[in-house]
Amino acid sequence: MLAALGIILLAAGLIVTFALDRSAEGIDLIATGWILMAGGGLALLGAMIQDAGSPAEPRQSVNGRFRVDDLRRG
Repeated sequence: MLAALGIILLAAGLIVTFALDRSAEGIDLIATGWILMAGGGLALLGAMIQDAGSPAEPRQSVNGRFRVDDLRRG
C-alpha cells in the first residue's frame, strides 16, 4: 500500500514539475512538484524498509511442527 502511494506521489510530482506549462497565482508549481516527488521517494523508501523487516514465512516439517533450521533458512 505504501509503495503504491509512493509511485502515485512520484508520478504526480513529475507531472506537476515537468509537464505543466501553466502558472497558478499564489502557488509555486515547481516547488509543489518537487515536494510531491520527495514525498513519493520517502514513501517508497518506507515501503522498502517495511518489506525488509518482515520475516519470511517458515516452512513446516513433515509432522506439522516447525524446526529451528527451517526458521533460520527462511
